[in-house]
Amino acid sequence: MASGGYTLPYYRREMSILDKIKSKPGITVDEILKTFTDFERDDIYPPLYPVNVQLMLDELAEVNYIELRDGKAYPKN
Repeated sequence: MASGGYTLPYYRREMSILDKIKSKPGITVDEILKTFTDFERDDIYPPLYPVNVQLMLDELAEVNYIELRDGKAYPKN
């Protein structure tokens, strides 16, 4: 996870997903996707598809921003 250069759009997307997780702990990938409008999912780079969101969740878990349990995401303190 990086916060500069060409990775900046991915970082911003991950932070928006983190905000969703903080507001609704225990949210799943499908629920995360439903919180974004069609425009936000499809027309903003990078697009949010289930596989992209899962990869971003894995990165957020790797840097200890969230915890993944039973397919659900929980914020870390």
